[in-house]
Amino acid sequence: MAAWLFLFGGLLSLSGVVYAYRVRKMPGALPLFALFALTGIIMFASGREELLPGLADKLLWRNVQQIGYLYAPLSVLWLALTYTREGSKLTRQTVVLMLAIPTAGLILIYTDSFHHLMRVQVYLNEAGILVIQRTMLNQAIYGFSLLVSLVGLYVLVRSVFYTRGVQRRQLLYLIVGMYLPSVLAFLRGTGLLDYQGYTASIGITYLPGLMIVGWGVLRYHLFDSVPFPRNRLFDMMSEGIVVLDADGRLQDLNGAARRMLRMHDDMWQRRHVSDTPLPSERWLSAHRDRVEIVSFDFALGEGEDERQFTAKITPILHRNRVLLGSLSVLTDRTEERRRELALRQAAVTDGLTGIYNRNGFIDELTRVLEQAREQGGGALVARARH
Repeated sequence: MAAWLFLFGGLLSLSGVVYAYRVRKMPGALPLFALFALTGIIMFASGREELLPGLADKLLWRNVQQIGYLYAPLSVLWLALTYTREGSKLTRQTVVLMLAIPTAGLILIYTDSFHHLMRVQVYLNEAGILVIQRTMLNQAIYGFSLLVSLVGLYVLVRSVFYTRGVQRRQLLYLIVGMYLPSVLAFLRGTGLLDYQGYTASIGITYLPGLMIVGWGVLRYHLFDSVPFPRNRLFDMMSEGIVVLDADGRLQDLNGAARRMLRMHDDMWQRRHVSDTPLPSERWLSAHRDRVEIVSFDFALGEGEDERQFTAKITPILHRNRVLLGSLSVLTDRTEERRRELALRQAAVTDGLTGIYNRNGFIDELTRVLEQAREQGGGALVARARH
Protein backbone atom coordinates (compact mmCIF):
# COMPACT_ATOMS: atom_id res chain seq x y z
CA MET A 1 0.00 0.00 0.00
CA ALA A 2 2.75 2.44 0.95
CA ALA A 3 4.55 1.75 -2.34
CA TRP A 4 1.47 2.88 -4.28
CA LEU A 5 1.27 6.02 -2.16
CA PHE A 6 4.91 6.77 -2.90
CA LEU A 7 4.28 6.22 -6.60
CA PHE A 8 1.26 8.52 -6.50
CA GLY A 9 3.29 11.18 -4.70
CA GLY A 10 6.10 10.82 -7.22
CA LEU A 11 3.69 11.32 -10.11
CA LEU A 12 2.26 14.40 -8.39
CA SER A 13 5.77 15.77 -8.00
CA LEU A 14 6.51 15.05 -11.65
CA SER A 15 3.34 16.91 -12.64
CA GLY A 16 4.53 19.82 -10.51
CA VAL A 17 7.89 19.81 -12.28
CA VAL A 18 6.13 19.99 -15.66
CA TYR A 19 3.88 22.82 -14.46
CA ALA A 20 6.81 24.78 -13.02
CA TYR A 21 8.59 24.47 -16.35
CA ARG A 22 5.54 25.81 -18.18
CA VAL A 23 5.40 28.93 -15.98
CA ARG A 24 9.19 29.25 -15.78
CA LYS A 25 9.09 32.97 -16.62
CA MET A 26 7.01 33.79 -13.54
CA PRO A 27 8.70 34.79 -10.26
CA GLY A 28 8.97 31.73 -8.04
CA ALA A 29 8.83 29.18 -10.87
CA LEU A 30 12.48 28.12 -10.63
CA PRO A 31 12.43 27.38 -6.87
CA LEU A 32 9.06 25.68 -7.36
CA PHE A 33 10.69 23.49 -10.02
CA ALA A 34 13.49 22.62 -7.57
CA LEU A 35 11.04 21.91 -4.74
CA PHE A 36 8.90 19.56 -6.83
CA ALA A 37 12.01 17.81 -8.17
CA LEU A 38 13.38 17.27 -4.65
CA THR A 39 10.00 16.02 -3.46
CA GLY A 40 9.92 13.61 -6.39
CA ILE A 41 13.34 12.27 -5.37
CA ILE A 42 12.01 11.66 -1.85
CA MET A 43 8.91 9.88 -3.13
CA PHE A 44 10.52 7.59 -5.69
CA ALA A 45 13.49 6.77 -3.43
CA SER A 46 11.11 5.98 -0.54
CA GLY A 47 9.19 3.62 -2.79
CA ARG A 48 12.39 1.84 -3.82
CA GLU A 49 13.46 1.54 -0.19
CA GLU A 50 10.21 -0.20 0.72
CA LEU A 51 10.29 -2.62 -2.19
CA LEU A 52 13.91 -3.79 -1.88
CA PRO A 53 14.60 -6.41 0.84
CA GLY A 54 18.31 -6.11 1.69
CA LEU A 55 19.91 -3.77 4.21
CA ALA A 56 22.45 -2.40 1.73
CA ASP A 57 19.79 -1.65 -0.90
CA LYS A 58 17.48 0.02 1.60
CA LEU A 59 20.33 2.11 2.97
CA LEU A 60 21.32 3.18 -0.55
CA TRP A 61 17.84 4.53 -1.30
CA ARG A 62 17.54 6.06 2.17
CA ASN A 63 20.70 8.02 1.39
CA VAL A 64 19.18 9.17 -1.91
CA GLN A 65 16.20 10.53 0.02
CA GLN A 66 18.50 12.75 2.06
CA ILE A 67 19.14 14.90 -1.03
CA GLY A 68 15.52 15.96 -0.89
CA TYR A 69 15.32 16.25 2.89
CA LEU A 70 18.40 18.48 3.12
CA TYR A 71 17.80 20.77 0.15
CA ALA A 72 13.98 21.00 0.12
CA PRO A 73 13.96 23.51 3.04
CA LEU A 74 16.35 25.73 1.07
CA SER A 75 13.98 25.56 -1.89
CA VAL A 76 11.11 26.51 0.41
CA LEU A 77 12.94 29.62 1.60
CA TRP A 78 14.01 30.44 -1.96
CA LEU A 79 10.42 30.07 -3.14
CA ALA A 80 9.09 32.24 -0.30
CA LEU A 81 11.57 35.05 -0.96
CA THR A 82 11.06 34.97 -4.73
CA TYR A 83 7.28 34.64 -4.59
CA THR A 84 7.00 37.63 -2.26
CA ARG A 85 9.61 39.68 -4.15
CA GLU A 86 11.98 39.82 -1.16
CA GLY A 87 14.85 37.82 -2.65
CA SER A 88 17.13 40.86 -2.72
CA LYS A 89 17.52 40.57 1.06
CA LEU A 90 19.76 37.51 0.65
CA THR A 91 23.46 38.26 0.58
CA ARG A 92 26.03 36.09 -1.17
CA GLN A 93 27.55 35.08 2.16
CA THR A 94 24.16 33.95 3.46
CA VAL A 95 23.53 31.83 0.37
CA VAL A 96 26.96 30.20 0.63
CA LEU A 97 26.38 29.40 4.31
CA MET A 98 22.94 27.93 3.68
CA LEU A 99 24.29 25.72 0.90
CA ALA A 100 27.45 24.72 2.76
CA ILE A 101 25.77 23.15 5.79
CA PRO A 102 23.40 20.73 3.99
CA THR A 103 26.09 19.92 1.44
CA ALA A 104 28.51 19.03 4.23
CA GLY A 105 25.77 16.95 5.85
CA LEU A 106 25.13 15.08 2.60
CA ILE A 107 28.83 14.32 2.18
CA LEU A 108 29.02 13.05 5.76
CA ILE A 109 26.00 10.81 5.20
CA TYR A 110 27.49 9.19 2.10
CA THR A 111 30.82 8.66 3.89
CA ASP A 112 29.33 7.64 7.23
CA SER A 113 30.62 4.06 6.94
CA PHE A 114 34.14 5.43 7.44
CA HIS A 115 33.63 7.80 10.40
CA HIS A 116 30.10 7.20 11.82
CA LEU A 117 29.65 10.90 12.55
CA MET A 118 26.04 10.91 11.37
CA ARG A 119 24.66 7.53 12.41
CA VAL A 120 25.23 5.47 15.53
CA GLN A 121 23.59 2.30 14.28
CA VAL A 122 21.81 1.06 11.15
CA TYR A 123 19.75 -2.15 11.09
CA LEU A 124 16.52 -3.83 9.95
CA ASN A 125 13.85 -4.48 12.57
CA GLU A 126 11.62 -7.54 12.73
CA ALA A 127 9.22 -6.05 10.17
CA GLY A 128 12.07 -5.53 7.70
CA ILE A 129 12.00 -1.75 8.10
CA LEU A 130 15.25 0.20 8.06
CA VAL A 131 16.00 1.79 11.44
CA ILE A 132 18.68 4.47 11.89
CA GLN A 133 19.90 5.92 15.17
CA ARG A 134 21.19 9.45 14.56
CA THR A 135 24.06 11.31 16.20
CA MET A 136 23.89 14.79 17.68
CA LEU A 137 25.69 16.18 14.62
CA ASN A 138 23.04 14.62 12.40
CA GLN A 139 20.27 16.22 14.45
CA ALA A 140 22.04 19.60 14.38
CA ILE A 141 22.34 19.60 10.58
CA TYR A 142 18.70 18.64 10.09
CA GLY A 143 17.75 21.17 12.76
CA PHE A 144 19.43 23.84 10.65
CA SER A 145 17.33 22.75 7.66
CA LEU A 146 14.22 23.04 9.82
CA LEU A 147 15.27 26.54 10.88
CA VAL A 148 15.68 27.58 7.24
CA SER A 149 12.20 26.24 6.52
CA LEU A 150 10.76 28.24 9.43
CA VAL A 151 12.34 31.43 8.07
CA GLY A 152 10.53 30.77 4.79
CA LEU A 153 7.29 30.28 6.73
CA TYR A 154 7.81 33.62 8.46
CA VAL A 155 8.30 35.39 5.11
CA LEU A 156 5.09 33.91 3.68
CA VAL A 157 2.98 34.54 6.79
CA ARG A 158 4.16 38.15 6.96
CA SER A 159 3.15 38.64 3.34
CA VAL A 160 -0.39 37.46 4.14
CA PHE A 161 -0.95 40.76 5.95
CA TYR A 162 0.09 42.70 2.82
CA THR A 163 -2.41 41.01 0.51
CA ARG A 164 -6.14 40.57 0.21
CA GLY A 165 -8.70 38.60 -1.74
CA VAL A 166 -7.43 35.98 -4.17
CA GLN A 167 -3.79 36.81 -3.50
CA ARG A 168 -4.24 36.10 0.19
CA ARG A 169 -5.88 32.75 -0.56
CA GLN A 170 -3.00 31.93 -2.90
CA LEU A 171 -0.52 32.53 -0.09
CA LEU A 172 -2.55 30.52 2.41
CA TYR A 173 -2.70 27.51 0.09
CA LEU A 174 1.05 27.77 -0.45
CA ILE A 175 1.73 28.01 3.29
CA VAL A 176 -0.50 25.09 4.24
CA GLY A 177 0.74 22.90 1.39
CA MET A 178 4.43 23.46 2.08
CA TYR A 179 4.32 23.23 5.88
CA LEU A 180 1.73 20.51 6.47
CA PRO A 181 4.45 17.80 6.17
CA SER A 182 6.40 19.45 9.01
CA VAL A 183 3.28 19.62 11.18
CA LEU A 184 2.45 15.95 10.54
CA ALA A 185 6.04 14.93 11.24
CA PHE A 186 5.94 16.86 14.54
CA LEU A 187 2.66 15.21 15.56
CA ARG A 188 4.07 11.81 14.70
CA GLY A 189 7.23 12.52 16.71
CA THR A 190 5.21 13.49 19.78
CA GLY A 191 3.09 10.34 19.50
CA LEU A 192 -0.16 12.19 18.78
CA LEU A 193 -0.34 10.43 15.41
CA ASP A 194 0.27 6.69 15.65
CA TYR A 195 1.52 5.34 12.33
CA GLN A 196 3.38 2.09 11.82
CA GLY A 197 5.62 0.88 9.04
CA TYR A 198 6.42 2.87 5.93
CA THR A 199 3.14 4.78 6.20
CA ALA A 200 4.87 6.61 9.06
CA SER A 201 7.75 7.76 6.86
CA ILE A 202 8.38 11.44 6.22
CA GLY A 203 7.79 10.88 2.51
CA ILE A 204 4.14 9.97 3.14
CA THR A 205 3.63 13.23 5.03
CA TYR A 206 4.46 15.12 1.84
CA LEU A 207 1.40 13.73 0.04
CA PRO A 208 -1.26 16.00 1.63
CA GLY A 209 0.96 19.03 1.04
CA LEU A 210 1.44 18.13 -2.62
CA MET A 211 -2.30 17.75 -3.08
CA ILE A 212 -3.02 21.10 -1.42
CA VAL A 213 -0.45 22.95 -3.53
CA GLY A 214 -1.79 21.18 -6.63
CA TRP A 215 -5.33 22.27 -5.82
CA GLY A 216 -4.12 25.81 -5.22
CA VAL A 217 -2.44 25.79 -8.63
CA LEU A 218 -5.63 24.60 -10.35
CA ARG A 219 -8.14 26.66 -8.38
CA TYR A 220 -6.30 29.93 -7.74
CA HIS A 221 -3.58 29.87 -10.43
CA LEU A 222 -0.86 30.23 -7.81
CA PHE A 223 1.95 31.15 -10.15
CA ASP A 224 0.04 33.01 -12.87
CA SER A 225 0.29 36.08 -10.65
CA VAL A 226 2.37 36.72 -7.58
CA PRO A 227 1.57 38.76 -4.51
CA PHE A 228 3.53 41.84 -3.56
CA PRO A 229 3.40 44.27 -0.65
CA ARG A 230 0.19 46.03 -1.69
CA ASN A 231 0.38 48.59 1.11
CA ARG A 232 3.66 49.87 -0.32
CA LEU A 233 2.27 50.48 -3.78
CA PHE A 234 -1.53 50.43 -4.02
CA ASP A 235 -2.16 52.59 -0.99
CA MET A 236 0.34 55.20 -2.21
CA MET A 237 -1.55 55.69 -5.48
CA SER A 238 -3.87 58.64 -5.96
CA GLU A 239 -5.90 56.59 -8.43
CA GLY A 240 -8.41 54.10 -7.13
CA ILE A 241 -7.78 50.41 -7.86
CA VAL A 242 -10.74 48.01 -8.04
CA VAL A 243 -10.18 44.28 -8.68
CA LEU A 244 -13.16 42.06 -9.55
CA ASP A 245 -13.22 38.29 -9.94
CA ALA A 246 -14.88 36.55 -12.87
CA ASP A 247 -18.29 36.75 -11.15
CA GLY A 248 -18.08 40.51 -10.67
CA ARG A 249 -17.33 40.38 -6.95
CA LEU A 250 -14.86 42.72 -5.25
CA GLN A 251 -11.50 41.11 -4.56
CA ASP A 252 -9.39 44.15 -3.77
CA LEU A 253 -9.72 47.88 -3.19
CA ASN A 254 -6.89 50.23 -2.41
CA GLY A 255 -7.22 53.15 -0.02
CA ALA A 256 -7.98 55.68 -2.75
CA ALA A 257 -10.82 53.54 -4.14
CA ARG A 258 -12.36 53.12 -0.69
CA ARG A 259 -12.27 56.90 -0.19
CA MET A 260 -13.79 57.54 -3.61
CA LEU A 261 -16.58 55.02 -3.06
CA ARG A 262 -16.90 55.93 0.64
CA MET A 263 -16.60 52.29 1.65
CA HIS A 264 -14.56 52.66 4.83
CA ASP A 265 -15.53 49.41 6.57
CA ASP A 266 -14.17 45.93 5.88
CA MET A 267 -17.51 44.60 4.66
CA TRP A 268 -16.73 45.26 0.99
CA GLN A 269 -14.88 41.97 0.44
CA ARG A 270 -16.71 39.57 -1.89
CA ARG A 271 -19.48 42.15 -2.34
CA HIS A 272 -20.96 42.15 -5.83
CA VAL A 273 -20.34 45.26 -7.90
CA SER A 274 -24.10 45.83 -8.07
CA ASP A 275 -24.04 46.33 -4.28
CA THR A 276 -21.59 49.24 -4.57
CA PRO A 277 -22.06 52.88 -5.64
CA LEU A 278 -20.48 52.04 -9.02
CA PRO A 279 -22.66 52.00 -12.17
CA SER A 280 -22.90 48.21 -12.20
CA GLU A 281 -24.43 47.69 -15.66
CA ARG A 282 -21.70 49.61 -17.47
CA TRP A 283 -19.09 48.03 -15.23
CA LEU A 284 -20.20 44.45 -15.82
CA SER A 285 -20.53 45.09 -19.54
CA ALA A 286 -16.95 46.33 -19.72
CA HIS A 287 -15.85 43.55 -17.35
CA ARG A 288 -17.27 40.74 -19.52
CA ASP A 289 -16.66 42.10 -23.01
CA ARG A 290 -12.94 41.27 -22.68
CA VAL A 291 -11.98 44.34 -24.68
CA GLU A 292 -8.39 45.36 -24.02
CA ILE A 293 -9.30 48.63 -22.24
CA VAL A 294 -12.72 50.21 -21.75
CA SER A 295 -12.85 53.83 -20.58
CA PHE A 296 -15.87 55.94 -19.61
CA ASP A 297 -16.88 58.81 -17.31
CA PHE A 298 -19.43 58.55 -14.53
CA ALA A 299 -20.69 60.61 -11.60
CA LEU A 300 -21.46 59.75 -7.99
CA GLY A 301 -23.64 61.85 -5.69
CA GLU A 302 -26.03 64.67 -6.48
CA GLY A 303 -26.01 68.46 -6.34
CA GLU A 304 -23.07 70.05 -4.57
CA ASP A 305 -21.90 66.58 -3.49
CA GLU A 306 -21.63 65.33 -7.07
CA ARG A 307 -18.22 63.90 -7.93
CA GLN A 308 -16.90 63.13 -11.41
CA PHE A 309 -14.73 60.09 -12.21
CA THR A 310 -13.10 58.39 -15.17
CA ALA A 311 -12.87 54.59 -15.15
CA LYS A 312 -10.47 52.44 -17.18
CA ILE A 313 -11.30 48.74 -17.02
CA THR A 314 -8.87 46.06 -18.18
CA PRO A 315 -9.83 42.34 -18.21
CA ILE A 316 -7.51 39.80 -16.57
CA LEU A 317 -7.36 36.81 -18.88
CA HIS A 318 -5.87 33.36 -18.37
CA ARG A 319 -4.73 31.09 -21.15
CA ASN A 320 -7.26 30.61 -23.97
CA ARG A 321 -8.81 33.93 -22.92
CA VAL A 322 -10.49 32.50 -19.84
CA LEU A 323 -11.74 35.46 -17.79
CA LEU A 324 -10.20 35.57 -14.31
CA GLY A 325 -11.47 39.05 -13.44
CA SER A 326 -10.77 42.68 -14.20
CA LEU A 327 -8.61 45.54 -12.98
CA SER A 328 -10.21 48.99 -12.87
CA VAL A 329 -8.41 52.30 -12.39
CA LEU A 330 -10.52 55.20 -11.08
CA THR A 331 -9.39 58.80 -11.54
CA ASP A 332 -11.14 61.57 -9.61
CA ARG A 333 -11.95 64.38 -12.06
CA THR A 334 -14.08 66.44 -9.66
CA GLU A 335 -11.63 69.30 -9.07
CA GLU A 336 -10.66 69.33 -12.73
CA ARG A 337 -14.30 69.62 -13.80
CA ARG A 338 -14.95 72.31 -11.20
CA ARG A 339 -12.00 74.35 -12.45
CA GLU A 340 -13.21 73.89 -16.01
CA LEU A 341 -16.70 75.08 -15.05
CA ALA A 342 -15.23 78.07 -13.18
CA LEU A 343 -13.19 79.05 -16.25
CA ARG A 344 -16.27 78.83 -18.44
CA GLN A 345 -18.25 80.99 -16.06
CA ALA A 346 -15.39 83.50 -15.90
CA ALA A 347 -15.23 83.61 -19.69
CA VAL A 348 -18.96 84.25 -19.91
CA THR A 349 -18.72 86.95 -17.22
CA ASP A 350 -15.79 88.64 -18.96
CA GLY A 351 -17.68 88.54 -22.23
CA LEU A 352 -20.75 90.16 -20.72
CA THR A 353 -18.59 92.81 -19.04
CA GLY A 354 -16.92 93.60 -22.35
CA ILE A 355 -20.24 93.95 -24.09
CA TYR A 356 -21.51 96.22 -21.31
CA ASN A 357 -18.40 98.43 -21.45
CA ARG A 358 -18.62 98.72 -25.24
CA ASN A 359 -22.28 99.67 -25.15
CA GLY A 360 -21.62 102.19 -22.37
CA PHE A 361 -18.80 103.79 -24.38
CA ILE A 362 -21.02 104.12 -27.45
CA ASP A 363 -23.82 105.67 -25.40
CA GLU A 364 -21.44 108.16 -23.78
CA LEU A 365 -19.89 109.10 -27.13
CA THR A 366 -23.32 109.60 -28.66
CA ARG A 367 -24.34 111.85 -25.77
CA VAL A 368 -21.19 113.97 -26.12
CA LEU A 369 -21.69 114.39 -29.87
CA GLU A 370 -25.28 115.45 -29.39
CA GLN A 371 -24.24 118.05 -26.83
CA ALA A 372 -21.55 119.30 -29.21
CA ARG A 373 -24.03 119.87 -31.95
CA GLU A 374 -26.18 121.88 -29.58
CA GLN A 375 -23.33 124.03 -28.25
CA GLY A 376 -21.42 124.53 -31.49
CA GLY A 377 -18.07 123.54 -32.88
CA GLY A 378 -15.96 125.19 -30.14
CA ALA A 379 -17.51 123.16 -27.42
CA LEU A 380 -16.97 120.06 -29.54
CA VAL A 381 -13.24 120.75 -29.79
CA ALA A 382 -13.00 121.46 -26.06
CA ARG A 383 -14.75 118.26 -25.12
CA ALA A 384 -12.69 116.31 -27.62
CA ARG A 385 -9.48 117.60 -25.97
CA HIS A 386 -10.90 116.88 -22.60
